[in-house]
Amino acid sequence: MCIRDSFNGSENNGIKTEPWNGSYGAVLLTPLKCGVLSGNKYCCIGKNKGCKSLTDPTKKVYGSGPYKEGSDTCLAALHSGDISEDGGNFLVVTTEGNTYKGSQKNGITSEDGNFGPGFTIGRPSCGQISGNIYYCLGSKNSCAGNVGYVYGSNPYTSDSDKCASARHCGIVPETGGHFKVVSIGNHNNFDATTKNGVTSMQYGAYAVSYTHLRAHETPEHLVCRLLLEKKK
Repeated sequence: MCIRDSFNGSENNGIKTEPWNGSYGAVLLTPLKCGVLSGNKYCCIGKNKGCKSLTDPTKKVYGSGPYKEGSDTCLAALHSGDISEDGGNFLVVTTEGNTYKGSQKNGITSEDGNFGPGFTIGRPSCGQISGNIYYCLGSKNSCAGNVGYVYGSNPYTSDSDKCASARHCGIVPETGGHFKVVSIGNHNNFDATTKNGVTSMQYGAYAVSYTHLRAHETPEHLVCRLLLEKKK
């Protein structure tokens, strides 16, 4: 983070920002790029958001799972069916030497490859990423979230299934995504409702409860969003 002396206001994409005169810490927002998230966890931003691998004819993939080392990981993940053209998260697991036979799957044609090390593609599992950040595969991607174990309607009891409750409150779509879990302490009553294809159950007072935030939200953002939803 750097310090700037002033900030100009502008209007972009339907959002109007205000100018600020005076020194303040500044951050620059940039789009997420394809590549390694951490360890063997990878991300593809998708064709519509500028993934060059899905539009550049010079990018190659060798094999049909496992794939030869040097193959483009985004193309391999799309070929294997672990992501769509809209992108997504996936795992890359290295393998011992193999020979590689090309094939055509999911709109991607892979090529034959000589013997050598390679990798397989897999899907990340649902669960905690770090701190209060969680990831859900989504119901369309075989999320194993227990929809019969959700108590409340945001907030939820602390023992409610994280993925199912995130889908219930609409934070995570059918295709999955990241979300935050924020503990809010004691709550006197948890209402039963049906939302987004998930039915929650009623429960009385509970010592520890939590609410969901979108991955970029703060508790202050949540208050504003809930007030807007209530007005609707």
